[in-house]
Amino acid sequence: MDIDKYLHRIDVSAREAPGARFLKHLHYQHLLHIPFENLDIHWGKEILLDTERLYKKIIEQKRGGFCYELNGLFYSLLTQLGFTCYMASARMPKPDGNLSPEFEHMCILVQLAGEVFLCDVGYGKGPVYPLKVLEENMQMSLNQFYRIRKKDDEGWWLDESDDGQSFEEKYLFSPKRRRLIEFIPRCLYQQTDPESHFRNGKMITQATPEGRKTLTEKMLIVNSRGKRTEHYLLNQDDFYIKLEEHFNIRRSTN
Repeated sequence: MDIDKYLHRIDVSAREAPGARFLKHLHYQHLLHIPFENLDIHWGKEILLDTERLYKKIIEQKRGGFCYELNGLFYSLLTQLGFTCYMASARMPKPDGNLSPEFEHMCILVQLAGEVFLCDVGYGKGPVYPLKVLEENMQMSLNQFYRIRKKDDEGWWLDESDDGQSFEEKYLFSPKRRRLIEFIPRCLYQQTDPESHFRNGKMITQATPEGRKTLTEKMLIVNSRGKRTEHYLLNQDDFYIKLEEHFNIRRSTN
């Protein structure tokens, strides 16, 4: 993996010693330049959790990916830049009140100067900056509020709020160290099982300095400085026109 090419892809001009400021910069720039997307699942291309393949797709082909790909590759970047970190498994709350199986989501825990930071560049819409793993400590990430709560020995809840009052549980992450290979079975499930929400339709989303842009098979949604604009698509051709126009991705690059 060429670190300089990776940093160029996310518009980071210089390396720094591992520290909170550099970690915050890397995390934010990653979200600004690399989208969250599930296109390969709908284009019939198997997603394999191999670092070289992920680097080729995301850095060389200038694509995005979902959590296993984005956080898996970002973990490799952080370790090669000298950060002490590891991959962690997270479980999502389900509508019936239960939790999804282990390895439903991947995040990263970074240890810095006696503190632990939660990093996640593969969630879709989530915190744009790393969050300190501090119990009940409310933190802001741009215009969103977050807090992290300890749940017995099972791990920590990440909660999100629009107003700092009413919080929604996003996922429960465990402090146990994981390896990329452990996420392979769940990654396969997300691609192939009819119950996987990633199979419901093509989607791509990316943070912007003003907010976020999201493209689905039905519409383009642009959130800018608190204002939401929706553009309904005419057909699949319109989807691919918007995909190239807003995300610089062509179907032919697959």
